[in-house]
Amino acid sequence: MSERILGIVQAPKSGHIWHRTEFQDMATAQAWAAQAPAFRHITTQEQENTK
Repeated sequence: MSERILGIVQAPKSGHIWHRTEFQDMATAQAWAAQAPAFRHITTQEQENTK
């Protein structure tokens, strides 16, 4: 099991998700989110290794 770091661009009022992106490390994700904190959010997700 590994963890995926996902960045989500979300409308503040409606909650509609406009865009998702995946990051290799949390520092990059945090820098990305800091550029537009009202819209950009970070979430993590467990990922099963299917190999």
